[in-house]
Amino acid sequence: MRFGRAGRAVIVGAVLSGAVIAAGAASASPYTTVSRLPGVPPVLSWILHSSNTKSLSTALQNELPGEDKSMFWGDTCATNPNRPPTTTPCAFGDLTAKQVVVLYGDSFALQWVPAMSALGTADHFKVLVYVRLGCPFADKAVRDYLGSFDTGCLTFRSSVVKAINAMRPAPQLVLTAEDFYRTAPDGTGISPRRWAAAVAVTLKQLADRRFPVGVILGTPAARQDPSQCLAAHPSDIQSCDTPIAKSFSMLADARFASAVRGARGYVVNVSMLICGNSCPDVLHNTLVYADRWHLSDAYVQSLERSFGSLVGCIGKRAPAALAPRGGVLSRLLAPRGRPILSACRAAITRPFNL
Repeated sequence: MRFGRAGRAVIVGAVLSGAVIAAGAASASPYTTVSRLPGVPPVLSWILHSSNTKSLSTALQNELPGEDKSMFWGDTCATNPNRPPTTTPCAFGDLTAKQVVVLYGDSFALQWVPAMSALGTADHFKVLVYVRLGCPFADKAVRDYLGSFDTGCLTFRSSVVKAINAMRPAPQLVLTAEDFYRTAPDGTGISPRRWAAAVAVTLKQLADRRFPVGVILGTPAARQDPSQCLAAHPSDIQSCDTPIAKSFSMLADARFASAVRGARGYVVNVSMLICGNSCPDVLHNTLVYADRWHLSDAYVQSLERSFGSLVGCIGKRAPAALAPRGGVLSRLLAPRGRPILSACRAAITRPFNL
């Protein structure tokens, strides 16, 4: 569903319990600080020790090929392209809770349903999901992953924005995620600069400041089909790892992040939960990818608490009125005090794994 990406590498590192994810010129101290966030140390450890695993386990071999069977955990509530748009959300998490978090976007938002549902159940909030496949939240007409122009996409986007703004009580948080669609309906290219401007338009439409809006960035793309590569190299799985330079678009992600901040939104950078010096296809004996562009449900589920911490850090940046004590953001990041504040600051300011 994603068109090719490229970027240049600036390899970063991490220190975890005295061990170092080796790094080039970049300082390791931001990773040391980020590791204070709840749920993050185990994930950094998986990445750190991924080079020790040479072979695919028998259990994972039995899952290949066809990793994508684990894709789109909440797919039953996603509207497909060129179908009549509907703004009836799916609900996950604690369905009896009065506090609500909205997850909105395309398949790149949908892939986070396993983590958000588990967090909602554990921390007692409802998750309302608005997803149309191939339909970004950025205010831009595009050719979708089918190569066609989805005439219902613009209507869906407008209706969802109105529905979110009309919610009473207001949601505690709106989380968004999307792919970067590089082609307009007439076949002309869409530059990162124009896309960033379209991202800002939608964020400003949502930003009446009754709730914070977070944008998930930093999901890497695999350089080749992970399932096929692992099946072909079960005794040398590291040969399937994707170099950082092949995983991200540094210009695009950095520009989008700037646009998000300029529109008073909040960036949730998940790259450190997936990649170190490279992006492995297997972490913690779990298939990382569902296909070249999306994370598997099992891996997203394993990121529940670490992802929740990165989302919770929004509460350390947002005005107190938007992140009150006892609210969802404060519960996602329960420990308080300077260690957590500095860890959130490090998570906010660290670069994408590029």
